[in-house]
Amino acid sequence: MNASPKPATAQRRDIQGLRMLAVGSVVVNHLFDRPIGGFVGVDVFFVISGFLITSLLLREFDRNGRISMTDFYRRRVKRLMPAALTVLAVTLVAGAFLLSQPRSLELSWDALFAAIFGANWRFAATDTDYFLAGQPPSALQHYWSLSVEEQFYVVWPLLIIAVLFIAVKLGAGTRGRGIALFVAIAAVTAGSLAWAAHETGASPAVAYFSTFSRGWELGIGAALAITLHFVKWRPPVALAVALAYAGMAGIVLSWFVIDPEAAFPFPTGLLPVLATAAVLLAGADQSASYDRATAPLTNRVSKYIGDISYSLYLWHFPVIILGLAIIPKDQPLHWVISLVLMVALSAASYHWIENPARNAPWLSRKWSWNRRRISIVAGIVVAAVVLTPIAGGQIAQNDPDPALADVASSECQGAAAIVEGCEPDTATGVTTPSIDNLNSDNGVAFDCWRYKGQSFKECATELSGGEGLKVAVIGDSHAAMYLSALLPIAEERGWQLDRFVGNGCQWVVGIEGDCTSNMVEIQDQLTDPDDPYDIIITSAARWAYEDLDNVPQSFADAWAPAIENGTKVIVIEDAPTFTDEALQCLNMVPGSPFADTCGVPTDESRVPADPLPEAAEMAGAELIETRDFFCDDDGCPAVIGGVVVFRDTVGHVTGTYIQTMTPYLADRIDAALG
Repeated sequence: MNASPKPATAQRRDIQGLRMLAVGSVVVNHLFDRPIGGFVGVDVFFVISGFLITSLLLREFDRNGRISMTDFYRRRVKRLMPAALTVLAVTLVAGAFLLSQPRSLELSWDALFAAIFGANWRFAATDTDYFLAGQPPSALQHYWSLSVEEQFYVVWPLLIIAVLFIAVKLGAGTRGRGIALFVAIAAVTAGSLAWAAHETGASPAVAYFSTFSRGWELGIGAALAITLHFVKWRPPVALAVALAYAGMAGIVLSWFVIDPEAAFPFPTGLLPVLATAAVLLAGADQSASYDRATAPLTNRVSKYIGDISYSLYLWHFPVIILGLAIIPKDQPLHWVISLVLMVALSAASYHWIENPARNAPWLSRKWSWNRRRISIVAGIVVAAVVLTPIAGGQIAQNDPDPALADVASSECQGAAAIVEGCEPDTATGVTTPSIDNLNSDNGVAFDCWRYKGQSFKECATELSGGEGLKVAVIGDSHAAMYLSALLPIAEERGWQLDRFVGNGCQWVVGIEGDCTSNMVEIQDQLTDPDDPYDIIITSAARWAYEDLDNVPQSFADAWAPAIENGTKVIVIEDAPTFTDEALQCLNMVPGSPFADTCGVPTDESRVPADPLPEAAEMAGAELIETRDFFCDDDGCPAVIGGVVVFRDTVGHVTGTYIQTMTPYLADRIDAALG
């Protein structure tokens, strides 16, 4: 005989199990980068939040005939803020000692947006910033999902109150109120789903973080809560158990079949969302028999992990990301220390901060706290924020050696060390540019840059005397980065140098992109037989079209008309690939035993293959090989001749290192010109 159903207010063990699945998949994904779809644990959390918050509000309305916004937000603050603010403060202080100063300062801004529930919009903006591509993630990036939920909490209770108020005024009974609420949430959910479908194609990074593109996930949980509240049917135990296991299977399946590069959150996000809804439906008002039959969700271990899941979610990402400043991600030691530390911090946070704060009388009518205690807590928070810009990067990084300030004029700095086989002038171990300035070390690469959606700028450099050749540089950011060497060459030789560089502006034909219309116009100018260029220099990112066929032919077809006009087309080989691990190695604190040698193995540096050499051979263009500027027999070092080579993981070379290549690039241009 089945036991009696649980009361509506009892904690559902299966929901705690769902939280265990959600947080477990996120932690494992972030720590090991496997399974590939483990990040969908956030989607599971969204559905649970929509379901529980809606159920709570509807029960309150049934009890009191009204919904108190004051009580609702008081409960939310007590439930979420103490642990969240604690993690923010600890992360800021730790970041001040472990991160470079720019990253530490960025972390301060991330913390500010996280504290005011705007982190998702900040990361939507920074993750679509082309010039931050390949940079390590913020230690607080995971706060984006909390911001989405908090924004939902602001809007959804107001919508419920408005719909119930109108329904009551119109004399609607219980059934009428339920229908009105369901129609309202269905409309909101459908609108969000439609927007997610649009934004996933238009701007995937924004769609991932956007509340408008994610609202449907919370909406499905809310719609289920409304349905269960007003419709008294519940699945029989046998059907409920089958539904629960089908839902669990759907969640687990999504970990392995959803690719982060695929269309997400729509439509692939439907799998974990609907699977979570199935489990929530299965466990509605079920008995102890259901709990016993769904032991993977309801056992004590699953329940405890579910209990601490909020604290575990908060702590796991700062532990992983900040730990990379000491131990590389691919080291088993990093995995072990990270797991132990995040679990210990999460348990302590749950038992000593989260639970006591939730049960304490503060923010209630009975709350009374003296000014001294408030001052102490406020002082700690303010100190954490102030320490970051003051101390940020002081332990993690040093200023560059003044002797390396003008590396371009040194005889054995940068490229000279690998080409000439000589030793740098200094042996201090200090590199230039400093890690603090790495992100901004672009030289003159982007002084004449076409941003996405814009037209090319007027950037003809008129020079007199010398050779007087008419020269153009055209391409994407990988062509633009060579300008730090090409401009000094042009100035020395008296070239007229036109620059056509911009976002996605590879010199190709037949491949559509953001720069296509601009390139069609420039193609006519570059191939004008009545006013031909003497030289056109181009390059492109090796990964720009790695998923397309016949890419070398598309390049060759674009270059051929200019070559037929007598223009000398010079193609500069793209720089090698620089990996996440190599960049993270550069960001390690001094003294780490893993920071002795940073670089990329030879085989990894050639992936994906550069299509430019093949295209140059097909078109009859002149190819300038550059690999020996970056790599030797042992691989591609991150620092050569005291100069940091790469500034990110999408192949952008620092302006400082490009400057050291100037004399060697000039010699190879001469050789190409014959």
